[in-house]
Amino acid sequence: MPGDHEAICARGLVAGYGTHVVLQEASISVGEGDIVSVVGHNGAGKSTLLKCLFGLLPAQCGEVEVRGTPVRAPTPARMLSLGVALAPQGNRVLSDLTVEEHLRLATSSISERTARQHAQEQALAEFPVLKERRRQKAGTLSGGEKQMLVIAASLASSPRVLLLDEPTLGLAPSARQQLFRKILTLREERRLSLLIVEQRVQEIIAVADRICVLKRGRIALDSSTADVRLDPAILTTAFL
Repeated sequence: MPGDHEAICARGLVAGYGTHVVLQEASISVGEGDIVSVVGHNGAGKSTLLKCLFGLLPAQCGEVEVRGTPVRAPTPARMLSLGVALAPQGNRVLSDLTVEEHLRLATSSISERTARQHAQEQALAEFPVLKERRRQKAGTLSGGEKQMLVIAASLASSPRVLLLDEPTLGLAPSARQQLFRKILTLREERRLSLLIVEQRVQEIIAVADRICVLKRGRIALDSSTADVRLDPAILTTAFL
């Protein structure tokens, strides 16, 4: 269940690409055990926010904390060591590698062989269909199966915080619902805290505890989904 402490938070993030500033002092937090979703129009900075949190894109200014620990100049290696993992957008798999090979790559930083194998098996156990296809090349998987593999690979590091960038992009309705159910299961069974960028607003409202609207690089709304269900107009107003 949602907790009272912050699993990850960012304050005043400013970031962009070259001279183009995308994030304009964006601040967001995810409580322990919470599912928080970030929604917004294309170009609002949603993926940029996740990249900054994970250290793929340096912030020009701002602060990031993981469970109370300040992280100056985050890098993916540092964030992984603190229990933060990212599942990127767009079914990004290496077509010529098998499912097993993807998980071996994802766990290559685990030095102890038994622990490494255990992490791989645990990740596969979350998605039985991948276990059946463990020796199949990723390029031959369906879109939903590829997204499962992206998430399984991110889980292989046994994170406490999982950042998901549009996990349902391109999926059929049945596959989306299956993935949303899995997200809820992961939260309960692994005690994960999740920050999810998602375009399907009505569907994510049914899953998330809080919803944040990112507009022109700033958080225009940070509300509980319970409040949004009672008064949908507050979400519409934030988008306008």
